[in-house]
Amino acid sequence: MDLTGNKVTASGDSDAPVPAVGGGRTHQVSTSIEYASNAGVLRQAPAANHGVGTATAGSGGDQATSAGSHPDKINIKQVRPNNVLKKYWDKRYSLFNKYDRGIQLDAESFYSVCPEILSYHIAQRCKGKVAMDPFCGAGGNIIQLARFYTKVIAIDKDPEKIKMAIHNSKIYGVEKHIIFIVGDFFKLANRFKADVIVTSPPWGGPNYSKKKNYTLRNMCQDQGHDGFDIFELARKIAPNIVLHLPKNIYLGECQSLANSFNDKLQIEKNFMNNKLDSISAFFGDFY
Repeated sequence: MDLTGNKVTASGDSDAPVPAVGGGRTHQVSTSIEYASNAGVLRQAPAANHGVGTATAGSGGDQATSAGSHPDKINIKQVRPNNVLKKYWDKRYSLFNKYDRGIQLDAESFYSVCPEILSYHIAQRCKGKVAMDPFCGAGGNIIQLARFYTKVIAIDKDPEKIKMAIHNSKIYGVEKHIIFIVGDFFKLANRFKADVIVTSPPWGGPNYSKKKNYTLRNMCQDQGHDGFDIFELARKIAPNIVLHLPKNIYLGECQSLANSFNDKLQIEKNFMNNKLDSISAFFGDFY
C-alpha cells in the first residue's frame, strides 16, 4: 500500500521504478521463492514467480548523462570515479533509476546498495506504518520504504552516508517521511520500535563472494558484532524482519532463526540477468 493506504503493485503503480530510457544494457531482475517454512514445505519456483521487473544499467561508458526524455530528469554529467570499478559503475542505474538527477554514492555504496527495483519489491510486501533500516547507507532501502510508510527510521554510523541518504531521498521526494540518525545501531537499538525492519547488513565487502558458505558470523566483524547480534536486536524492535543477504549465505542459519517467528520464513532468491545475485529472507508476516 502507498502512503494513503492504497495497495499498489510494480505493474500497476505509475511511480514504480522503471528502466531508464535510452540505449542502455537492461538488467532483468526477478525473484523466486525457494523455501517457505510457514507453509511447511520446501518449494522450487520459476525465477519469474515474483518477477519484479527490469532496471537499466546505462550505456556502459565512463560518463553518465541523461539518456532519453524523462520529464522530471535533469541532465547531470558524472564521470566514473577512479576508485569505482567499471563493473560497479555500469550498474549505477539499477541502484538508482534517477542516478542522472544527481544521486550521490561513495565507492562502497556502488557495491553495497540494494538494487532499486528489488528494494521496491521488498517494500511493497511489508505491512505497517513504521519501518526501519539500521544500516541505511546511501538510502536505497529507505527511499522505497518511504513510499509505503508514513515514518521510516534510517540509521548509519557514517555521517557521510547519512548526508548522501538525505540528498538522495530529496531527489525522490520522500525525505519528509524519513528520520535520519547518525549513530551505532548496536548502542541505539533499545530506543526504537517499528512494524518492520528492512536492511542490507554489512557483508564485509566484495570478498564475501569468495567464501563457499557465507555465514552471519562474517557480518560487522569490524564492530565486534555479527549477523546473529543484528537479528537478536532487530526482533526486539519489530515483529517482521527482512534481511538482504549474500547469494552464498548458509540458509540453515536463516531457518534456525525462524524459530523466533514461529517458523514464519520465506527465502527469495534474487536474479539479475538470470544469474543469482542475492537472497532476501522474510521473517514474519508479509504480503
